[in-house]
Amino acid sequence: MKRVALIVAVILAVGAFALVQAQAPRTYTCLWTHDGVGTDTYQIVVDGTVAVTVPNDLAHCPAATPRVCSSPLTMTTNVAHTVVIRAVNTFGEASSDPFSAAPPASRPGAVIVR
Repeated sequence: MKRVALIVAVILAVGAFALVQAQAPRTYTCLWTHDGVGTDTYQIVVDGTVAVTVPNDLAHCPAATPRVCSSPLTMTTNVAHTVVIRAVNTFGEASSDPFSAAPPASRPGAVIVR
């Protein structure tokens, strides 16, 4: 009986570990374009919650045309998320259209294009 209980406990532990691994958060790079005019900060909103606030500076938004901004963004894998980018200043904010992001649990080992 003890042996069966031990085997069941090991199976449950391995299954729980596999579930946690499948949904572990990973950090990605979020990119967006914006003219930067009249903007103090940007907010990356994931599933209705502000995940990151990004200053409108040259480290995150280098001067270029178009101006491409970036920030690290940590999201849970294998789950569909809704992401919105907000441009914020002292008078209010403007938001992008929501878009779906579903990061994979692991990066593909190779991509073959034929």
